[in-house]
Amino acid sequence: MAELQLTQADLAGIAGSGNAGRVTVKDLENFLGTIATQTAEQASAIRTGVADAMRRSWTRPLATVGVSVSLDPVLKDRAGRDPKPGPALYVLRALALALKEQPNAAARLIGGRAISSGSIDIGVAVEAQDGIMVPVIRKADETSLADLTYRYAELVELARRRRLTTEMTSGAIASVSNFGTFGLEWGTPI
Repeated sequence: MAELQLTQADLAGIAGSGNAGRVTVKDLENFLGTIATQTAEQASAIRTGVADAMRRSWTRPLATVGVSVSLDPVLKDRAGRDPKPGPALYVLRALALALKEQPNAAARLIGGRAISSGSIDIGVAVEAQDGIMVPVIRKADETSLADLTYRYAELVELARRRRLTTEMTSGAIASVSNFGTFGLEWGTPI
């Protein structure tokens, strides 16, 4: 950990394949092998400071701001599609394209290095029987809206049946939540 400047928070992000989800030596080796193949640069003092502030923010109340936008163009486009993607998929696609255009926003701070993501993988919060599961849509920036619709439906079904594998729920660089299904106009996800 010292040699790679890893923190406990870095290691907490490793999906464990051992008994009861424990991280094995093989899991750690796979993690280190994966980050070794990705583009990395020394993190700036500002990026390190922001990441540290984000880590600390988990122990403090959150403040949220927002602005209303017209979804008329989205709804018009949606009306002409079959199957009809939900509004959250439009948000997911827009987020994926934005992260592709701004790769620094898609990087992970691991130790003292900013590791660029090799793929824009977006998690989608899904209400399951006894909580929330977050399956990951791989290469969301390269996937058409039509294909996202089919993949999303497939992952939602697997999540609700509790049939997601560790591979299907790990590695997202961002997540999308949809509060609209609960009749809410606004919400702040964790």
